[in-house]
Amino acid sequence: MSIPQFSIRIPPTLDKQVKQFAKDNNIDKTKVIIDAFNHYLGNIKQTSLNQKLHEIKQKISAIELIIINK
Repeated sequence: MSIPQFSIRIPPTLDKQVKQFAKDNNIDKTKVIIDAFNHYLGNIKQTSLNQKLHEIKQKISAIELIIINK
């Protein structure tokens, strides 16, 4: 069984963010897009550990900013 494939057009700024995220997390762009779809559609069990880790890092950074600014 083959995996379905389709093409989309995205703004250059979004493409840059996807590339940077993939590079920072040592994964390919396809994995970033699949994880984003899964996250958006609520398929949390299908979201990769890299995506979950990224979200945790963002939350920690926000907490650190709150603590620093007190």
